[in-house]
Parts: sequence; structure tokens; C-alpha cells
Amino acid sequence: MRQLTASDAQFLDIEDARNLGHVAFLAVLDPSTAPSGRLEVEDMCRVVGRRLDRLPPFRWKLASVPLRVARPYWVVDPDFDLDFHIRELALPPGGGERELAEQVARIASRPLDRSRPLWELYVIHGLPAGRVAVLTKMHHAAIDGVSGIEVMGVLFDERPAGRDEPSARNGVSDTDALGFTTETQPRGGRSPGEVEMLWRGLASIPAQRLRALRRMRRSSQTIAAPALEVMRSAAAQADVLAWPTARPPSTRFNESPAETVGCVTGLGGRGTVRRGRASLARLVLGMSETRMRGG
Repeated sequence: MRQLTASDAQFLDIEDARNLGHVAFLAVLDPSTAPSGRLEVEDMCRVVGRRLDRLPPFRWKLASVPLRVARPYWVVDPDFDLDFHIRELALPPGGGERELAEQVARIASRPLDRSRPLWELYVIHGLPAGRVAVLTKMHHAAIDGVSGIEVMGVLFDERPAGRDEPSARNGVSDTDALGFTTETQPRGGRSPGEVEMLWRGLASIPAQRLRALRRMRRSSQTIAAPALEVMRSAAAQADVLAWPTARPPSTRFNESPAETVGCVTGLGGRGTVRRGRASLARLVLGMSETRMRGG
């Protein structure tokens, strides 16, 4: 079992009827370079099946913690069905980029089934010149942008001859293409029950609180040093930040002949700045009152 990180769990929490947390990759291929000159769904099943050991998220499914006392876990799906995830369809006769875009939009608008590993792959026929599109849809909770590109690197080859498959022990290589070692991958076997998941969730709460306190401490130390430096700099430049003594320029916001003359003769420039601010405040307040009255 492998618990989701806080950021990964957020991509699950944001989902509703209008907001989805998956990402999609679309590739338009020329199958003429394939040995058979064609690309069928059986070919994609064969390629993905051979490389599943290098694509561990393709076998992970969610295991929720009862009462949501902790973040969900990834567990290996004991009933994993490759044929469910890899599908085939065709565009209407004479279809092109517009029809392909509409089909991709339709597929992308549907949520992934959370009771299974969170990915789907579509082989789409019917494009001009015999080309075939491959659409891969994966949830952002399982992959990010970098690992998504790495998934594409595992699925597709640079040369028509393919590649030499790496050796693996018990169906899982020591280090797969996405950087997961055998120690960090969810283990296969039975799916945990609700009582076990609840116990794991409760046991993880103290560790989560300690990690949160450590992050708060590091954040406070990171913020405190720059803040103190700004305060020291401000204190050293107190004369620069002091109230200005020069007379402000005459503008429509501080023009009040009777008040300004009296202020200048009695208090000097400093008083003029203050009276100007008061005049601006009265102007804004008067405009607000007029709008409220509908004038």
C-alpha cells in the first residue's frame, strides 16, 4: 500500500459533476511503419501488457479510508482487467480533425471509474490517409506532468523495430521507468478491508500532525528572516520614509481655496498635505453618497 500525498489527494477532492481531475494525451500515428501495416486494439493490448512492469500506476486503484480520517491509499488491483482499460472506436465515414476533436472532448468529459485503476486508452480509427489516433486518459492523482511524459516514453518507441524489454523479477523490475522502486510500490494480493483501512488511517494521524508542525516551523523560519531584513532596512532609512515637508502640487483633489490658504499660513506645507487628504476623502465620500441616492 502507498498513501496518496496531500497534493495528489487534492486532485480527487476537486472533482464534481463539472470539474474533473484527469489529463489526456493524444497522438496521431502513421501505422504504415508497423510490421503488419496496421494498428489494432490487440496490438496496443500486447504492447501495454508487456510493459506493465514499467507502468506501476496502471495497476493501482484507490482504497478509501472509512470516515475520511486519512488520505486514500493506492493498492494493486487484484482483479485488474487490461481489456477494460484499452478500447477501440471509429470516427464516422469521412471524419477528420473536427470529428476527432469532438470525440476526444466527449471522452475527456467523462469521469474515470474510481473502483478501477484510473486510466483509459482509446485506439481511434477513421482518420484520413489511414492514420490512427491513440488517446490516453490518466488521473492527475496518479501521475503529474513529468511522469505523464515518461508514460508516453514507455508506451511509444523511437524506432519501428521496438526495444529490448528489461528483465524483471516476479513481474516487477527493481526500478521501473517512472522511478518507483519495489519498496515504494503497492504490493499485490488481497485488497484491505474497511476495518484495516480505518486502523491504518487512525495510526497515521499522529505522523501527519508531526509533519505539519515541521513544515510550519520551516515556513516560519523562511519567512521571518526576510521580514526582519525589511524592518532593519526601513529603520535605517527612517529619514526617507518620514512625512514629506514640501508643499504638494495643486491638483483638483486638494484645491479648496479658503481652507488651503488658512492651512498654509497657519501650519505650512505639512498641514497642506493633511488638508489635501481630507479633501480627497470628502470628495470620495460625497460621490459614494450620491450614487447610493441614485443621483
